[in-house]
Order: sequence, then structure tokens, then C-alpha cells
Amino acid sequence: MRKIVKIIIVLVYILTIPGLLVSKQAWNFSVKDIDGNQVILDSLVAKGPVIIDFWATWCTYCDEELDLLNKLQKEFEGDMTIVAISIDSPRTISKLRSMKESRGWEFPIVLDSNQFLKRKYRVFGLPTVFIIGKNREILLTRQGYNPSQEKVFEGLISKALSDIKSKEDNK
Repeated sequence: MRKIVKIIIVLVYILTIPGLLVSKQAWNFSVKDIDGNQVILDSLVAKGPVIIDFWATWCTYCDEELDLLNKLQKEFEGDMTIVAISIDSPRTISKLRSMKESRGWEFPIVLDSNQFLKRKYRVFGLPTVFIIGKNREILLTRQGYNPSQEKVFEGLISKALSDIKSKEDNK
């Protein structure tokens, strides 16, 4: 009996580790951003790697990470796409627009006020980033922010871009 209880405790612990239950393929979505534009993951992935960032306006580290991602998007000049998914309430839409403009973010911001996408992607903390490659393959899941992530993101994006190019060259 004790052995069964220990196994159950270990399984419960393992199943609650953030990111562990996320499948290897990203869940497709079709939603409108705060500017009214349609954002469809399949369409974005067809153009190259996609970074999905779950965040909230009250999360200081989220803002810093989005600033970094905006910088990386400029460096990769259209070879990748960033989608920021805010889990804030609908009342914050004006704040989201203001932040986007004042910080110079050039990527779409989606409002996930009912947290449907957050649940689909099994996001347990903020910020949480997913790097999505060809065929919606999840290349990286990272929770939390660390300024040293810039090189990790650059490396993974470069790898995803070169994988896509080499597959296209082999056709």
C-alpha cells in the first residue's frame, strides 16, 4: 500500500511540472489580435519559425522579454514571426495598445482573456515562450525570463531557419 501511495505522489509531482505535458506539436489557433487582424498559427509557420510568448501587463519580466524578442525580430528581418499572447482581462486592451506603441513592439498581440490558449498550451507561469518550427513542431519551451536567453533564442531561430532552407533546397 505504501508503495502505491509513493508511486501516486511521484506521478502527481511529475504531471504538474510546467511544460512536461506539452505535446511536441503546437496547437493551431486562429484568433484576432488587438488591432483586429486575423492571426493563424498554420499560416505563420508556413513562412518560418514562430515564437509564441504568453505574458501579462502586470509582469515586469514579461515586458523585458518582449523587448528582447522585438529586437530579435528586427535582427532576423522577417524570417520569423512573434506572437505575444496576453492573459490580461478585456479591460486592459487600451493598455495593451499603449504598451505596444510606446515600446515599439512590431508583432501582433492577442488577448487571451478567457485563458483558452493558456490552457491549451499548458502555461503555468509567466512569461512562457514557445519556439515553433516547421509542421508546428515545438523546438523550445521556456518559462521565466533570463537576460542571457538572447543567445539561446538566436541559436534556435538560426537552426530552425537553416532546417527550413535545407528542406526547401532538397525538394
